[in-house]
Amino acid sequence: MTALKELSRAKKKGVFFPNELAKKFVDEYTPKKAVIGINAFYNNMVVNYDEVKSIFKEISKKQKLIDNPTTLVSVKKETALTSYIANAIAFQEAKENKYARAIWLASSSDNPSIDHLENYNKVFYLDEGIDGEIPAERPNCQCGFSIIKE
Repeated sequence: MTALKELSRAKKKGVFFPNELAKKFVDEYTPKKAVIGINAFYNNMVVNYDEVKSIFKEISKKQKLIDNPTTLVSVKKETALTSYIANAIAFQEAKENKYARAIWLASSSDNPSIDHLENYNKVFYLDEGIDGEIPAERPNCQCGFSIIKE
């Protein structure tokens, strides 16, 4: 299933794992096409391609300063873009579902954040989060949320 279909399916169900959705976009599309796809889906400027280019430029610049890099610059860019898109999806859904309640879903990570373990299955307002944080807000957060339809 394509990334756009997955995002559409998540929207219909109200169940989001932003990091997994973002990873699908990054795996399927060039960075520019991923940005265009997300923005077209939400009919809004959710992801700014100039910011993405700026992030990529900064990663490349810092990579040159490392004597013996163990992680390829392409992998770092992919990780950064995935995190950026996941965050954008989470915030857009929070914005569109203002005042909606949601359930914090468990992370798909093998090494989840201890702070986030405490949030699993808790009900929260999507626009407020828990302690001001929503799933996928942190870089590499693989938690999800399910919007409670009332």
